Amino acid sequence: MTALEEISKQLDSVTDKISTQVRSVSLGVLAVAWLFLSGNKDVPDLPALSPTAKSEQFIAIAALCILALVADLAQYLCGYWNALVALEAIRQSGATSATYPNDWRRKGRMFFFSAKSWLALIAAGWLIGLLAYAVWPRSG
Repeated sequence: MTALEEISKQLDSVTDKISTQVRSVSLGVLAVAWLFLSGNKDVPDLPALSPTAKSEQFIAIAALCILALVADLAQYLCGYWNALVALEAIRQSGATSATYPNDWRRKGRMFFFSAKSWLALIAAGWLIGLLAYAVWPRSG
């Protein structure tokens, strides 16, 4: 196996693991945000936050998580379309291999991979910061 093939294989493995973690983090953060939005009597109140600010922030956090999941889907759709184009090129040329075209599908795949990762990180960081602020002891 050449160094390029080995690096490509490692990259496939790492991006697969990142995608799995993005889904897990997004769903977990979404669940916690939903829990605080639900107003369930078993959920602790966050008196440091006004009810309006709390609702708005948890809705924004939930929206970021949903966008991360949509970006995950869009990434795989772009990859699927990119593979279809490469397959059609092989069929038409009669060749045994082809490269993926570097068009909007490939660029979209890269864009959505980055977008979903950042959206999940921002949502998780925002949730952690919001909860830390809400429970941090205050003097006075």
